[in-house]
Amino acid sequence: MHGLSCLMQSEGSQQIMNGSVEVEMTGVQRLVRGFQLPQFSLKKLHKNEKGLTLIELLAVIVILAIIAAIAVPSITGIIGKTKKESHRANAQLIIDGARYKITVEDFKANEGDDQKITLKDIVDDGFLEKNPVDPQGNGTDKYDETNSFVLVKKNATNANKLDYYITLKSNGGAKTYFDGVKEDTIKTAPIGPTP
Repeated sequence: MHGLSCLMQSEGSQQIMNGSVEVEMTGVQRLVRGFQLPQFSLKKLHKNEKGLTLIELLAVIVILAIIAAIAVPSITGIIGKTKKESHRANAQLIIDGARYKITVEDFKANEGDDQKITLKDIVDDGFLEKNPVDPQGNGTDKYDETNSFVLVKKNATNANKLDYYITLKSNGGAKTYFDGVKEDTIKTAPIGPTP
């Protein structure tokens, strides 16, 4: 039983010659053996594609539109809330400046008397470094220095206590953010026009 000599011979399909095997193929075997699958290569497939199809482009646009529809309202809400909080912080800052001014100047009004302290007075006397920036403006707009003021009143029930009311207006007085709002209600008071 040597290698090739042991091959079984079927009716004329194999012949042994000089130690090599020669295979005779039937017609069907030749057809099957002659058939080759086409060779595919990713490089060849994508060689002629130079852009996106219209469907792919539309899919990307739809996805971006959905993201924008979700993101824009939430960002707009955050910006609006931040502007309102900036007005509240600025109002408290101005009231604190008025409080320091009253402390230094020793407010001695009688019960029921008011003292109006403008934003200009607070800044000019050094109780506030500068006029705060109006968050509704263009980034450099300030509050109106003469029409924005703190009204200081003696408390009607406690003569040793002062109440502070703020009126805060945009430069030129076109918008009123707070109109006579008491200090302890600034955090919950409605704020005037906010686009």
